[in-house]
Amino acid sequence: MKYCLALLLVFSTGILHAKNQGQLYIDSLLKELPKSKEDTNKIKLVDNLSYTYYNINPDEGLKYGNMAMELSIKLKWEKGIALSHCELALNYETKSDHRTAIDHDLKSLAIYEHLGDKKSMAAIYANIALIYLTLGDFITSLEYNYKALNIYEAFNAKRSAAIVQENIGSNYFQQKKYTKAFEYYSYALKTNKEIADEAAIARNYGNIGMILDANGKYTEALHNHFESLKTNKKIGSKKNIQVNLANIGIVYSHIHDYANALKFQLQALQISEKMGMKTAIAIDLGNIGELYYTNATDTTNRPTSNPIPISKKAAITKAIDYLEKAISICKEINFPAPMQEFSKYLSDAYYTSGNYKKAFDNFKQYTITKDSLFSLQTNLEINKLENKREIEIKDQQILIGKLQLKEKQNERLLYITGIALMVLLICIAIRLLYQYRRSNRALLREKKELLSNIEMNIKKIKKQTEILEDIAHIQSHDVRGPVATILGLTAIFNKEDPTDPINKVALEGIATITEKLDEAIKAVIKKENSLKSDQ
Repeated sequence: MKYCLALLLVFSTGILHAKNQGQLYIDSLLKELPKSKEDTNKIKLVDNLSYTYYNINPDEGLKYGNMAMELSIKLKWEKGIALSHCELALNYETKSDHRTAIDHDLKSLAIYEHLGDKKSMAAIYANIALIYLTLGDFITSLEYNYKALNIYEAFNAKRSAAIVQENIGSNYFQQKKYTKAFEYYSYALKTNKEIADEAAIARNYGNIGMILDANGKYTEALHNHFESLKTNKKIGSKKNIQVNLANIGIVYSHIHDYANALKFQLQALQISEKMGMKTAIAIDLGNIGELYYTNATDTTNRPTSNPIPISKKAAITKAIDYLEKAISICKEINFPAPMQEFSKYLSDAYYTSGNYKKAFDNFKQYTITKDSLFSLQTNLEINKLENKREIEIKDQQILIGKLQLKEKQNERLLYITGIALMVLLICIAIRLLYQYRRSNRALLREKKELLSNIEMNIKKIKKQTEILEDIAHIQSHDVRGPVATILGLTAIFNKEDPTDPINKVALEGIATITEKLDEAIKAVIKKENSLKSDQ
């Protein structure tokens, strides 16, 4: 059994969806729905329901997608219309209606281009790439994936870029270019570990498990698939659980444990049928058909052999029945990649049963399909895309290098400018400090001069006060006494008898006292002159 379904992841645009999108999450959204008003928030809620249902019950997903579309048109909300187209596309793709899904994605893309929303455009590119991968158009799928990856890398959107890298890996896986597939799966795993995305890491381990299986490392492959299954059960992603079960069945088939392989393949088919996923149903039916054929024709007796308890003839009949059904669905939904594998096994089964005509017809179908999928022109186109991608990466690295150089130059210029500014500020500070100190010295001199003047004035005032006190003393003692004596002598002078001897005595006394009074007045005048000279 060579064909297995890679774990592919689709995008939804514009709305942040919960990681655990199981029934409990749906129930919580349904409780909120009756309370919501008819506005953009209700559109987001209904759109969220549509997205959550796409990998659980796509019919319900379509119901809520159409509800979101009607309300978006009613409110004339362009982004809501684009969101609704996106979710409808996801649900139609789950139902394997590829053309309708592409039609909705292109309508959504046109609106996002009009709005200039590049991240949402990238999400649509990635989803369209997945549809073309299902159709076996590896070239168109890679073209859209590279468009998406370029945008996400420009925005440094690591989580989304990792998802696209996973899907590119799945593209190469379906081409059986396992080295390139492992390369892209490893890129994605490294990024998802960096951002600690548990669900994404589970997908990566499942994808790498398929590479390990293809390279014959079955024990390691089973370990990876079971680890991925455990996480997907925890998350509640039925679609990814179905993939895990199918891939575990394939590994068991490769180690000839056909009984366990059938058990896991039937579990995967049950989920696919319950969800109505025609793509997955076709693969599960084909894988079971291959399983019955391999069980019937295995003549080895290995230690791990565990055959399905059925006769060879009955096993071949079942193989033909399952493979016919698988190829019929592949033709219905235009799913060529697994159809070419199943056609080869159906040809071998018919040959083993003895129906050589049908064996030839199916071998011819296998050859035609294989040539269309793996033609030389297809490989050339893919190589062109790979070379274009490498050139774009190199151009981007050159641009990044130039930007880094420019950034270093700017940093150097900023550094030099900073130093110059610092030196200028230091010079200004030194100048201001010098001026401050010089001003302080001038103020100090003025203060000293002022204190000296005040001290001199105090001395002058003190000296003047002493002089004034001396003048006051002279006036009160040396002047006042003689004046009183003169007044007394004048009183005894006999004006009526000038010859009176008393008059002589009085005049002599007045003369004597006048001399003393003159000396006192001179002393006062001297004091006054000394007072004026000090002013």
